[in-house]
Amino acid sequence: MHSAKEWPFEKRNFLSGLWHGAFFKFGRAFSHENSILPAFIYSLTGSPLLVGLLATLRRFGLIAPQLFFAGFLESKKYKRPYLVGVLYIRALMWFGMGWAVVLLANTSPVLTTGLVFVLLTIFFFSGSMGQLVYSYILGSTISPQKRGRFFGLNNLLGGLAGIGAGFLSGDILGHIKNGGSLTGYGRLFILTGLAFAVAGIGFIMMREKADGHHTKKKKIGAFFKESFQVARDHRAFRKLLIVALLYPAIFMALPFFVVLARDKLHATGTELGLFVTMQISGEMLGGLFWGTLGDHVGYRKVLIGLAGVITLTPLTAVLLYGFWPRAFMLVFLLTGFVLKPMDNSVRNYILEISSSHRVPQFVALKNTISAPTLFFPVIGGALLKLFGYNTVFVTSAFLIFGAAVTGLFLPEPRDGK
Repeated sequence: MHSAKEWPFEKRNFLSGLWHGAFFKFGRAFSHENSILPAFIYSLTGSPLLVGLLATLRRFGLIAPQLFFAGFLESKKYKRPYLVGVLYIRALMWFGMGWAVVLLANTSPVLTTGLVFVLLTIFFFSGSMGQLVYSYILGSTISPQKRGRFFGLNNLLGGLAGIGAGFLSGDILGHIKNGGSLTGYGRLFILTGLAFAVAGIGFIMMREKADGHHTKKKKIGAFFKESFQVARDHRAFRKLLIVALLYPAIFMALPFFVVLARDKLHATGTELGLFVTMQISGEMLGGLFWGTLGDHVGYRKVLIGLAGVITLTPLTAVLLYGFWPRAFMLVFLLTGFVLKPMDNSVRNYILEISSSHRVPQFVALKNTISAPTLFFPVIGGALLKLFGYNTVFVTSAFLIFGAAVTGLFLPEPRDGK
C-alpha cells in the first residue's frame, strides 16, 4: 500500500489528467498526425517527401530542445505553470493554421505550405517542454501501480471522444474530392484548437508538490556533461536507449500507410475518417490492455511484447495491400494498439528506474540520444521513391525486431535488478 503523503494529489491529478486526455484526444482526432495531417500535406503539395519531412519535423521538435528545457526546469521549484502555458500556445497554433488553410490553401498553396510548417514547428517545440513537465508531475504524484491504469483509462475516455471526432472528420472530408477545396481541413484544425483549449482546464486543476531537490540553474555545458554521464553509468537506462533507437523505425513506414491508401487503394475522405476511428479504437484497447499488464507484471515484459507486435505492423500492411486491400483499415487499428502504449511504457519504465526529480533529465536524455531516429520518415520517403512500398515496410519491420530482441536483456526494476 502507498501513503497519501508519499503520493500527494494522486486522486486529483488522476482525474484532472483524464479530463485533459479526453479533450486532447478529441481534438487530436481532427488533425491526426498519422492520417489527417499527412493526407492534408499530400493533397496540398502532392509530395511524399514533404509528408516524410513533416513526420521528421514533428519528432525533431519534440526531441531537439529537451535537454535545454530539462536544465531550465531543474532549477524551478514549481513546474506545472509551464505545462499550462505550452498547451495554450499549442492550441493557438492550430487556430492559426486552421484559418490559414480556410483563407489561403485554395488560392496560395505555396504560401500556405510555408505557414503550416512554421506553425507546426512552434507546436512541436512547445510540446517538448510540456512532455517533460507532464512526465515529472505523473512521476511525483501517481504511484507506479496506478500509472498503467491511468494511461489505460486516459486512452479509453479519449478514444471514445476521438471516435466521435473521427466520424465527424470523415463527414467533413467526405465532401473533398481529388483536386477539390481544402477548406474542410482548415475547419478540422480550428476544432483541434478549440478542443485543446478545453483540455487545458485539466492542467489548470492539477497540483504538484514543491521540488525539494531543485538547484541553482547550471550552465548548459555542465548540465549536458552530467546528463551524458548518467547514460554511461546507468545500466538499465543504457539498454533502454537501444530499444528507443530501434522501435521508432516504425516511422519509416507509418506516414506512408495513408499515402498508400490514397495513392493505390483510392481511399476517400470518408475512409480517412474511418482510419482515424480505427487507430483511436486501437489506442483504447491497447492502452487498457498494455497498461493493466504493465501494472501487474512490470514494463520490461510489456516493452518486449510491444516491440514484437510493432514488428508485425508494417508486415501487416504489406499482406493486406497485396491480398486483402478491403481490410487495409486494420493496419490503423494495429498501429493504435501498439504505438502510443509503447511510448507510455518507455516513459513508465523510466519513471521506475529514476527518482522523480531526475525524470525530466532522463526523458530529455533518452529523446536527445535517440535523435537519429528523426530521419526514419525521410529515409522512408526516399526508399519509397526508389523502391516502392514493400521495401520500406519490410526494412522497417527488420529494424523494429531488433528492439524486441534487445528488450530481453532489460533488467526488471521491480525485482531490484
